Amino acid sequence: MQAGQRILLFLLLALTAVRAHAATWHVSNDPTIRDKVDFAAVQAAIDAATDGDTIIVHPGFYPGTIRFNGKVLHLRSSAPGVREVTETTILHGSFAGSTIRFLGTEHGAIVEGFTITGGSAENGGGI
Repeated sequence: MQAGQRILLFLLLALTAVRAHAATWHVSNDPTIRDKVDFAAVQAAIDAATDGDTIIVHPGFYPGTIRFNGKVLHLRSSAPGVREVTETTILHGSFAGSTIRFLGTEHGAIVEGFTITGGSAENGGGI
């Protein structure tokens, strides 16, 4: 392998390593903790995330349709196994189609620990 090829290979490996570990993003629309989280809206976090990232949504009412846009993400409430948290972490579709939309390529994406409501569609409006 020539020196130029080694340098190119090193640069490719270095760029790959920069994104080797997944990020965790926090979402809350509670103004009392907004300075401790990354986003106030779930869709803004999804838009910023990349495959493999985790988005943790704190209790609150989050209106609007959520689109995964082909990304394989783990979208969860702050405590998926705690009933009080899942009941108060509400994704509401604002009656504008399905509350959560997938393109169909998000194999491995996970959604857990929410109350999903407010969707509207002929064959169900949740997801």
